[in-house]
Amino acid sequence: MNLSQKAAAGFNLTPWERSLLKLGQSLLVAFAVAAAPVIADALSSHGAVDWGATLHNALLLGSMAVASMVVKYFKAQGDSPLPTAPTPQPGEIPVGGPGIPPTTTPAAAALTSSDQAA
Repeated sequence: MNLSQKAAAGFNLTPWERSLLKLGQSLLVAFAVAAAPVIADALSSHGAVDWGATLHNALLLGSMAVASMVVKYFKAQGDSPLPTAPTPQPGEIPVGGPGIPPTTTPAAAALTSSDQAA
C-alpha cells in the first residue's frame, strides 16, 4: 500500500509521511503555477517564452514547497494519532449491509426467489 492509499484510507501516518504528502501537494501546485506563464506565452500572439523568468519562478516555488514540507514535519511532531473506530462484530452488521436497510422491491424479491430456487 503506497502513501497516498494509506492517507486516503485514513491510516495514521508518521510525521515524515505527512511531510512527504505535503511536499507532493506543494510541488503539484508549484508546477501548475510555473507552467501557467509558459502556456500563456505559447498561446499569445508573440509566442516567445521567457525561459529565464520561468525557471526562476519554478525554482522559487520549488523552494517554497520544500519549506512547507519542513514546516509540516515539525508541526506534525506534536500531533496525536487519529482515533480508530471500533470494528463491528458479524452479528452487528445489518442484513442489507452497513447503512443499507432491507428492501422489498421487485428486484430484491426476484433475487431472493432465485436464490431460494438454486
